[in-house]
Amino acid sequence: MRGRIDITCDIAPPPDWWAALFARRQRRLRTLALRHLSAEPGQWLSTTQVRSAVDRYEAEELEHALGSLADEGVIEWRVRVESQYGAHGRPVERAYWRVPAEGPGPCPA
Repeated sequence: MRGRIDITCDIAPPPDWWAALFARRQRRLRTLALRHLSAEPGQWLSTTQVRSAVDRYEAEELEHALGSLADEGVIEWRVRVESQYGAHGRPVERAYWRVPAEGPGPCPA
């Protein structure tokens, strides 16, 4: 009978570790999104177009970063109805984002 090695660890990361990791990732995604949008100031880009700037695993977090940039007034956003008949009879809406033509708003530190 072979022995079994137990590699469990009782040491957990500090609770603020997850918050720090999330904050660092959000700063990185905000920078990538702003850089991607700033390449074409005044041009409306869909969320799908902005997603091309990041890894596919970060797409959901990117939407959070875009939302926070819009809430702070750094970028603008709007929702447009693409079609009246989407899945299950609901309208298809798509979000669009842009850096104003005069440049991004004030970036908080």
